[in-house]
Amino acid sequence: MSAKVASSDRGVGGTDKSSSIDNIGSLWTDFTQNAGFHGINKLTPGHNYRLRCVTWTFAVLVMSAYMSYSVTKELMNYYRYPVITNTKVEVLEELPFPAVTFCNQSPFNLSKVRAADPHLETYVNKVSLLGQFTGPLNWSEPGFDRPIYRESQTLDWWKNIHMSPEEMLYMCLMNNVPYWPCWSSMKPVFTTLGYCSTFNWNASDVTNVRVTGSENNLLLYVKVDQSNYALGHQLSSGIKVILHDPRIHPDVAGTSFLAAPGSTTNAVVQRSTYQYLPPPYQAFKNRTCVDTLAPSFNNTLQYFDTYTYENCLRECMTKITYGICGCIAFADNGTIGQYCSIYNLTNCYNPVYGFVMRNATIRKECACQLPCSFATYDVKVSASKYPSDVSVNMLLYLKIAPDEAYIRENYLEIRIFYENLMVHSTEQTPQYTTETIIGNLGGQMGICLGASILTLTELGEFLLILCLTLFRRCKYGGEIKHIKPTQH
Repeated sequence: MSAKVASSDRGVGGTDKSSSIDNIGSLWTDFTQNAGFHGINKLTPGHNYRLRCVTWTFAVLVMSAYMSYSVTKELMNYYRYPVITNTKVEVLEELPFPAVTFCNQSPFNLSKVRAADPHLETYVNKVSLLGQFTGPLNWSEPGFDRPIYRESQTLDWWKNIHMSPEEMLYMCLMNNVPYWPCWSSMKPVFTTLGYCSTFNWNASDVTNVRVTGSENNLLLYVKVDQSNYALGHQLSSGIKVILHDPRIHPDVAGTSFLAAPGSTTNAVVQRSTYQYLPPPYQAFKNRTCVDTLAPSFNNTLQYFDTYTYENCLRECMTKITYGICGCIAFADNGTIGQYCSIYNLTNCYNPVYGFVMRNATIRKECACQLPCSFATYDVKVSASKYPSDVSVNMLLYLKIAPDEAYIRENYLEIRIFYENLMVHSTEQTPQYTTETIIGNLGGQMGICLGASILTLTELGEFLLILCLTLFRRCKYGGEIKHIKPTQH
């Protein structure tokens, strides 16, 4: 037995060009009768079923169009990276205590100011909140041309004219454990409010709380020393208390309250934690966050060991001001540059820093991002008279103060505590996961055409064979070669 090759052209080998068309038709018939798509088996045309074929073709096309619309919409939603924000309340066995910074409402000590220079009190009065009503500071007046005003001063010099935390904090307890002297448990820190002191400042060794209530947690007794108050930007007396993350400088912390002399101030703390998703998800409206906990994260700040939004903003503002004035304030990181003289601090640094802090455009140019994970502290404050009359008598007996009026004007008590061990947690989760998007797409395809991954494979197989058939048809110029056996 041998074989001979016959052309598909009419008159050559007895075959017909229409055989290629019939071959495609057979392929379509095979696909419609065997594929798992619903309604596809009704699309084979016939003389007796033309109306039925047209009706089912219309139905399949409508369902296919609706499925395509739904799948496209689902994919568009998926690539917008939507999120779900969940809020819950958790009860823990212990909670980390916040860092707490204490600042006297009068940053300068009047006795020390007078001892430093005879004209320094005049300067302090002129730059105070009430000083604007006495006329501008005249730098040409005798005494203001001295080196103490025109040359850079050391940080120790600035410390020497401020209220001392060592003299302000005279007794404190944490979790019923006394600290004596009180300031030994604190870290002194310069802020725009003056020379302050921070409790629980070490982020790597944070104090935790297991027992709650006003009798526990942090308890302080403070002496404000009003006899040495100097005029400043605050007209009140007392202590400003700032609650913040230990990694954040107190100048940029958001939670604070005032404690007045002659009163007991109770501050109930509520901790809240936030966990947002990193890019490509949007943690906030039109803003993404930076995942500072990721192994690949690189801290881009030069003067802060820990990246936070507040630290980034503070560093950016300080560097901009330093670039303009050529010096920094005593509350800034000393490694940036030299400290300003009193003259430059008053006439350049303070006005420029205030301007850049209030300028939204400059803040945006700093490109500081919020971390994806952070904690905040809310506080509820109440106060009562301090000390009680019977306590005054005992304090006078112990000769802690000369008289009752002095106690009422200078002493105060601060209690900062958790009322419970509950924490409010806010967490973002992706609205779509891989399983979710596959399930949604499968549901759309299934309800419209009864399709699945296997039926899509069947469709892909049909399209592949169809393409190969058309390719061969084009390659051979409309000829399909058939091998026919012949008898000798």
